[in-house]
Amino acid sequence: MSEFNQSLNGCMLHVTNTDKFKTKVISIKLRQDLDRKTTTMRSLLAMCLLGGTAKLPGMQQLSIALDQLYGASMATNVSSKGKAQIIHLTSTFVDDLYLVENEGLFEKQLSLLHDILFDPYLENGVFASAYVDLKKRELKERLQALKDDKYSYALDRTMALMGENDYLGISGVGYLEDIDAISAADLYAYFQQCLTNDTIDIYAVGHFSDEQIALFKTYFDFSKRKRSYLSCYTFQSLRASLLDVVEKQSITQSKLNLGFTCQTDFLSEDHPAMTIFNGLFGGFSHSRLFKTVREANSLCYYISSSYDAFNGIVLVSSGIEGNQADRVRELVLKELKDIQDGHVNAQELAITKRMFENSLRKSQDEAGNIIYMKYNRDLAGKVESSEAYLEKLLAVEAEDVVRVAKKMKLDTVFLLEGAGENGNL
Repeated sequence: MSEFNQSLNGCMLHVTNTDKFKTKVISIKLRQDLDRKTTTMRSLLAMCLLGGTAKLPGMQQLSIALDQLYGASMATNVSSKGKAQIIHLTSTFVDDLYLVENEGLFEKQLSLLHDILFDPYLENGVFASAYVDLKKRELKERLQALKDDKYSYALDRTMALMGENDYLGISGVGYLEDIDAISAADLYAYFQQCLTNDTIDIYAVGHFSDEQIALFKTYFDFSKRKRSYLSCYTFQSLRASLLDVVEKQSITQSKLNLGFTCQTDFLSEDHPAMTIFNGLFGGFSHSRLFKTVREANSLCYYISSSYDAFNGIVLVSSGIEGNQADRVRELVLKELKDIQDGHVNAQELAITKRMFENSLRKSQDEAGNIIYMKYNRDLAGKVESSEAYLEKLLAVEAEDVVRVAKKMKLDTVFLLEGAGENGNL
């Protein structure tokens, strides 16, 4: 397997050349700063990109064309990382090497991706209004479903509270109240801005000849622009005291989230150590929080911690009985203090490293994961192979874990409490 990057017309091409897969994957990523004013627009735009092309006028025609290409798939989604919001357009298709005859699937997919971006199906010079209205309804349903899912709702509320007036507090999937005001004309005009101004990366995983790689330049001709590597940052809380919020709803299981600042992000020297700390603290089934809070004390339905390396925070999330909130919070902080005091044993450290090693090695067996890992590094402008990163993880010592644990500071506590558990609504 070999990797290389190549500057194209207004974008960057990242190729992972490998014979490991029978399919090729091409993923185009359009990145812009996360902005409260445009986050819903970008989320809707991602959903509208597969509405057809001038040659394939409508999503049904596009779907038929993909089926005729041996069941090729095309998908879009939107995500946010740190300061960035990203639109992903991904195509997966069979490598011609595994067909009886070479049917030129690779170039056909490049042509289709080109048309989706540069020659989409339009009505009166903009996206088809009926299709945009359909996707607006779908986006409303998605956002309402996230709100109804109390795990997702509690997570979003925690981020909004902790990151008020900051990138951390902006939803990467948009806001229900913003959808109705977006017109087909607005959306298409914004799409043109994205093609002109966004930082664009193209990832390709599979077996590629030199002639095939040269075709990327033929099909993707973006205008020149400056590339941004400012996606990663360390969230700095400006509040003088702990933010402690309780919200009550008619639910059967309460959600308790604890947001910590950790003064460490993806570019920090302590990033590997913070990654290991999080795995040991609450990232895996052998972690402190799972064993102590859930197994030993039976105080929660689930509990885990996650390290957001693009925002520089650690979040502990749990599902509990509402009247156990104080006790769960106490035990979480007690386990953190225990690590800060230097109590890290060799066995839990070794297990944590092994879990990460297995996960990283397994990620190389899926094209999507290869792209995910590579894009994370490229987002921050970090030049580092997966092998080099694994070496750093395996080199983390107990004292490193203790050191980064001492950087943890509780900033925000959010309790979504069920009715009748600890008082009435």
